Parts: sequence; C-alpha cells; structure tokens
Amino acid sequence: MIAGFAKAHGVKMVGHTLLWHGSVPEWFFADGEKAASRELVLQRLRTHIHAVMKRYRGTIYAWDVVNEVIWEKQEEYLRPTKWLETVGEDYIEQAYRIATEADGATEGNYNDYNIEQPVKREKTLRLLRELKAAGVRVDAVGIRGHWEVDKIPFTQIEESIEAYAAAGYRVMITELEVDELLWEQPEKCLKLPEGALAKAMERQAEQYAELFRIFRKHRDKISRVTFWNLHDGRSWRTNWPAKGRMSHPLLFDRELKGKLALEAVVKVGEEKAGNV
Repeated sequence: MIAGFAKAHGVKMVGHTLLWHGSVPEWFFADGEKAASRELVLQRLRTHIHAVMKRYRGTIYAWDVVNEVIWEKQEEYLRPTKWLETVGEDYIEQAYRIATEADGATEGNYNDYNIEQPVKREKTLRLLRELKAAGVRVDAVGIRGHWEVDKIPFTQIEESIEAYAAAGYRVMITELEVDELLWEQPEKCLKLPEGALAKAMERQAEQYAELFRIFRKHRDKISRVTFWNLHDGRSWRTNWPAKGRMSHPLLFDRELKGKLALEAVVKVGEEKAGNV
C-alpha cells in the first residue's frame, strides 16, 4: 500500500530494514532441534534480502541495510545477538555484500540510535572503517532522532554530523521526534497536566527550531530528515514504554493540525542563510 502510493506519486522511498535483531524469528537460527550453522543462517539471510529487494526494485531507492548493531556499553563493541553468536562479527559485512549483490543500484545505509553520543559514535566510525577496508560499500549513516524535550544533545549531534561527513559518508537524520514525556518511570509520565503540556509544547517548538538550524547549517552533509510517523496519534510513543501515554512528539497533532513545532520549523526554513 505505502510502496504503491510512493510509486504512483513519484515519492522517494527508503526501505527499513534488511537486518535487525528485533525483527528476526527464533527459527532463523535453528536447524531442527539443534542450532543452525553459520552457512545455513547466511543462506537464509541471502534468500531474505534477495526476495525483499527484488519485490521493491525500482520503488525503493535506498535501504537501511543494517540497523542497531553497535552496543552502548563502553567495554563492548557489537550488540550481543544471535547474528553475532552464530555467524561472527562479519555478519554485518555479509549483509552489505548480499544487498549489493541483490540490487547494486540502490543505496545501502547504516542506521542506529545514540550514535551522536561519543562512545557509540567512535564505535560506529570504527565499524565504517572496517567495512571500508573490507571493500564494502556503505553510502550513508542514519542518526536516529528519538529525542526528548530539554534532553536533546545539540552539541553532540552537530559534532557527529561533522565526524561522519569527514569520514566520507552522507548523514541522514532518521526516526525523528521530540517527545515531551520522559522515558524514566513511564508509569508516572502517561500525561502532562494542561498547563504543563502547553509550556512543554512551547519548549518543543524552540528545540525543533534549534535542531533544524543545525540541519540547515549542515545541509551540504545531510541527505534527508525523516520523521518517525505522520502525526501524534500514530506515534509509537503513544504505547511505549508504557501503554496509554498521551504523547505529542511530532509536528502535527491528532487532528492533523500543525503545531507550534511546525511553525517553528517552517520559520527556520524561511531564515536567511546568513542568520543560520
């Protein structure tokens, strides 16, 4: 349905994602009653990637080939997953090679959260260096923007845009939203009182504007900015990390009306380049 709409209206579409630990069933790593071998898992990965990319060839121009493989714990490099356990560290390299084999005309990206933070940033740069040394093509790096009002790491975001660009990669801002509710103690943050919500929406608008000033300043390095859904009523934040949250993280409200945040972002787009 979405792919058909994009094709009918000439909208560029990104595929998300070909390899992610959170979207693979347990049987993928099993061979009957025993664990599947490296060879069997890679064969299944090849079948999966070829099938999906063939289905959307000509509709999707870029794929987030690999998602969330860097681990945030300082002493560890890669996220401990069945992929790592079964295939080894080169499972990431293999995924990119298979994607290029399946449809080399599409772009292949890496996507992850918190990679604007220094620890994960350095690990991500290490991964990119290793893939490049192995002759693997990665076209862009996606910094996931699941941020919260008053907790946005503006300095680290800008530093990371510059660092990934300096390493030779286009930068994408992906999965963008700015939530007014904090994740800590989710049972206590289901909804803000009306007065507090109004103030939070004002701060949200100011901070969206600050974000987009950074994006505009570095527009020569950023290939796209993608919001993580269309309006507040469809945001994943409504039911995560606790059900029943009344979250307002996007530019349009539940009635599809533009919010203060939308006005703020539009104003940034209208600012003269010299003021950015």
